Amino acid sequence: MPNKKLQIFVSSTYTDMLTERQAVVEAILMAGHIPAGMELFAAGDKSQLETIRRWIKESDVFMLILGARYGSLEPDTGTSYVQLEYEYALQEQKPVFAAVMSNECIDAKVKSQGKDVLELQHPDLYDAFKKSVLTRVCRFFDDTKDLKLIVHESITGIMHDRTLSGWVRGDEVLDPQQTLQEMSSLHSENARLARRTAELEKKLSSEMYNGISFDELLKNLQQDRVPVERLPGAGETKDIPLLNLFVGFADKLTVGVENFGGMSVTAQYVFFNVAPKLAVYGLVEKKSVNNRGVQRFQTSALGNRFLAKVKPMFRLIAPPKMEVAITASPDKSVKKPTRRRPKRDAT
Repeated sequence: MPNKKLQIFVSSTYTDMLTERQAVVEAILMAGHIPAGMELFAAGDKSQLETIRRWIKESDVFMLILGARYGSLEPDTGTSYVQLEYEYALQEQKPVFAAVMSNECIDAKVKSQGKDVLELQHPDLYDAFKKSVLTRVCRFFDDTKDLKLIVHESITGIMHDRTLSGWVRGDEVLDPQQTLQEMSSLHSENARLARRTAELEKKLSSEMYNGISFDELLKNLQQDRVPVERLPGAGETKDIPLLNLFVGFADKLTVGVENFGGMSVTAQYVFFNVAPKLAVYGLVEKKSVNNRGVQRFQTSALGNRFLAKVKPMFRLIAPPKMEVAITASPDKSVKKPTRRRPKRDAT
């Protein structure tokens, strides 16, 4: 992982805080990061303010060192440059930490440097700004040792709590061209795998029959035997695999078998004995024909697909004792119409 360095913008009044700024810059450098501040800029004007804002925006962290002075005012707003910098950093949602000089430190500074370190021209503006700073997270310092400790602890916390861009060495950054090539290759591979997955899913879904494979369904239909005592033409056979009945009555079920009055014995057998079992496997569907209770069992789309695959298998097997394929025999319950010869007149 690249060794990331944070750019930290240091804001404070200048002439009265030279010692404190120097301590902060040293602490930032010792921590392996990059300080930035007003030392980089020329005397104040409007273009300077825009330059400062650009540097704050490009920095990763903003640090305020608040002493006892408010600082020089920006002409248009009547607000000090320090306050404008602080408020802009908050506006840009930069990680901000403030080190505020304690009263004891201010007293010691007045004794050593005189009252020039105090805000004598705009004390009301200073008090309002300090009050605003103290409403956010900040630390008090008594001397430069405290300042260095604040810098160290604050940077450590920010590094752990936030994802910051920072700066890295050029030779530690991945080659963008190589990265783009790898991404393109991965994109092509993902597309190929997606197509292959879609093909396999389509193939798998086409080979499944109501949640089971063709071989499993074939086995189940072979093991599921149905009594055929009531089936015309069954002879001495007691039961037949459901599979054989499905194939044998495929033509009848494709058209549909209805429970209307006067239906043949064979149709009754298929409707009440065969079709309900096939419906369990999803091979036939039951539909209402009218509001008089007439219903129809008819081969489903799944059943037609199954028959298309299983019928060729039956043609390759010699049917023992007509058990493989059942054909409907003439129904004795249905009388065939007889032709009457017209009577001849006696001559």
